[in-house]
Amino acid sequence: NLLCLGCRVHSPQMNTSQTDSPTRLDISFDLFKKLCHELKAMDTHALILIGDGEPLLHDRIFDMLSVAKQAGFHITLVTNGTLLDRDNIQALFD
Repeated sequence: NLLCLGCRVHSPQMNTSQTDSPTRLDISFDLFKKLCHELKAMDTHALILIGDGEPLLHDRIFDMLSVAKQAGFHITLVTNGTLLDRDNIQALFD
């Protein structure tokens, strides 16, 4: 959401095709749930959610956080903070 130079989705410096959509590049909710299940089975205790772009732009981020929390993970979310309004902050606490 800030057109960061290192973001493969938005940077004019990256060689991302115009046909690549951010939605297609995001991890699917179903794959995230599967990974949480598999990581829990491997005795993983923490998740750090960081990647290409702002995680709060993912349309299922709060569902994903809920799945990770229910699996018992300690969760770290790396965000640029620009989307942290009152509602999103409350959703993160919840």
